[in-house]
Amino acid sequence: MRRKRIQMIYPTSRYNRFVQYYFRHRILQVIAAEYTPWRHPWYTTMRWDGDEETWVARIKPGACPSATSDGDPVVDTLVRYLAESDSNQDLDERVTAHLSDLPGLAVPVALMRPIGTDAAGVLGLAGESVPGVFRNLGVADAVRVRESGGGIVTETDGLISDRANARLLRAADLRITHDRLATRALPTVETAGVVSVDLTLEAIPNAKRDPYMSIVRKFEEAVARELAPVISGQVEDPGRDSELIATLYLLSPAGARPGAEPDGTWTPYVQHRVSWNLQYVTMREIVSVEPTRIDIAVPQLGQGALGRLGGAFTDAINDDVATIENALKRVGNSGRFLGM
Repeated sequence: MRRKRIQMIYPTSRYNRFVQYYFRHRILQVIAAEYTPWRHPWYTTMRWDGDEETWVARIKPGACPSATSDGDPVVDTLVRYLAESDSNQDLDERVTAHLSDLPGLAVPVALMRPIGTDAAGVLGLAGESVPGVFRNLGVADAVRVRESGGGIVTETDGLISDRANARLLRAADLRITHDRLATRALPTVETAGVVSVDLTLEAIPNAKRDPYMSIVRKFEEAVARELAPVISGQVEDPGRDSELIATLYLLSPAGARPGAEPDGTWTPYVQHRVSWNLQYVTMREIVSVEPTRIDIAVPQLGQGALGRLGGAFTDAINDDVATIENALKRVGNSGRFLGM
């Protein structure tokens, strides 16, 4: 015996409402959203600002905490280059903005150094080499200058006629800097044959608590300071440390006139040197040391001969390196950037 089946009765009006609901809410079009790739900290892009006629760099915020900062670097920029600017402010007003405000950083033409094709040759120096990627894109090597037979000879790679169609290359470096307490040395000649040197720590003028970004023509690695110039007062501790973040390149169209200034027809490239957050650490964060005095015997000097320290004082310092190094351990300061 067949079991009775339950028959559902669905009113036409309800079905019609269902169909209307479906057509009102159906998907009419699917559009792929623009893909935004992940960018590492300090990722930098460049664009041409036609109004100001300058190139502007924008940096993805990276962190650099320290004993004096929460880690948000600052940039000196114009209000017009802030991601969100107050329309009541003068757009040409220069302000100090945090990197989290997404400011733009103008790249002055005067700070861009020539590499390759139209770089001025220097006698006896090879100059900065052209990166391989740009050589493949048409940048020629710089002219080399050397002495020969009492005269000056210039050398080029390839035919001179080919260089007329070569491309020009400009570069500048983006760096991060952090101020710190500086070691100061004050030498005095108080008695014949003895130079007294007072060592202490002090803040540099207009020191910033936060790390700050800036563009320089060429980043120079810090070199270890020799003891003699520091102790004699001939060289000062700068009271700041820097790290190279990226190198900014601009590549001209083929056949650009040598010495031409970069404009909107040039192509930007960025070589990133750091791709992780940083931390800045120093040996000393606060002035908690007592001034330290060391006496250095310089028999050749008479009393009041401070202006004639010269080589005799340098030799005396080098002869007593251990004493000086121990004094600097108590008063000296230095800092560096660490990857996080």
